Amino acid sequence: MNEFLNPLVINDARPRSRGGRAPRLGENTAEILMELGLSHDEISRLTELGVVIK
Repeated sequence: MNEFLNPLVINDARPRSRGGRAPRLGENTAEILMELGLSHDEISRLTELGVVIK
C-alpha cells in the first residue's frame, strides 16, 4: 500500500497517519442514516427505490 506524506507540520512534527483505507461507496450509508434518525425500514425502502446504495 502506498502512503502519502501528510503536508501538515505542527511544532516541527507531522501528525501520524491513521492508516486504513477509505470506506467503499455505500459502506457506511446505513449507519450514517441511522445517526440522522432514519429507521431500518426507511433505509430499506430508500435502498429498494435506488435512492441510496448500501
